[in-house]
Amino acid sequence: MKDNYNRSITLHCETCGGTDFRHDDEDDSSPVTCAGCDREYLRSELIELNYEHIEAEKQEMLSEIQKDVKDDIKKMFKRSKWISIK
Repeated sequence: MKDNYNRSITLHCETCGGTDFRHDDEDDSSPVTCAGCDREYLRSELIELNYEHIEAEKQEMLSEIQKDVKDDIKKMFKRSKWISIK
């Protein structure tokens, strides 16, 4: 199984579709501003507006993890002389 399933999900501006945002790295409560159209969002609002995209990425990652776990279990039992999996 892979050691790392970290993913970066690119969030999109609801107005212009841009993916570049300016924000204060030190203050999570500060607004996030789209670099393309200057629309301001709260971080929670930007995440909520990108919910479907985030969920699709999450489902893709879960499918990948399930496949990897299944493959690892098959490999583990394949080496066993007492257990066989068809």
